[in-house]
Amino acid sequence: MATPDSSFTLAGRPAPGDIPIAEEWDSGLSSSDPLAFPGYDPPAAGGESVRTGSATVGGYPVAVVHCRFDVQGGTMGAVAGERIVRAFARATDLRIPVVEYVASGGARLQEGMIALIQMARTASAVADHSRAGLMSAAVLRAPTTGGGPSRAATGSRQPRNHGADEHGSRPRSPAQCLRRFINT
Repeated sequence: MATPDSSFTLAGRPAPGDIPIAEEWDSGLSSSDPLAFPGYDPPAAGGESVRTGSATVGGYPVAVVHCRFDVQGGTMGAVAGERIVRAFARATDLRIPVVEYVASGGARLQEGMIALIQMARTASAVADHSRAGLMSAAVLRAPTTGGGPSRAATGSRQPRNHGADEHGSRPRSPAQCLRRFINT
């Protein structure tokens, strides 16, 4: 169990308004290099682009997903995706809301299809959480590109930090993919 942490960062600096994590989840998961991609140095477990855990807001428990653009440009590989999926699954099981800070650079291309499939996996986890009647808020930060805005747009609320810059596919892309795979 990790100790309380108020050091969430965006580009290495504390970000105002971040919710400190009381207990970090899945911190032992670490990335690999499934394609033996030349020059790729996968981040260590503690240096992954996504951190997740539990916190308290106004005395109520919440799950927190924090995407870090300062690590690999915020890209989502297998571990980042797995952490997000597990966080939403835990929140669904615990019947608590999720607060997600999104600063993403899209899929981690050095992990190939393993990274690309994370978009569908995470969007499905967000949808399961929503179907359970639970709230989620995805705070979009600068920069947020690739699939980050799409996943965030499937949540209940999508506040944006002042000056947040988002580019990428919109909610219809994951929604169309999810309908195709879930309804078949």
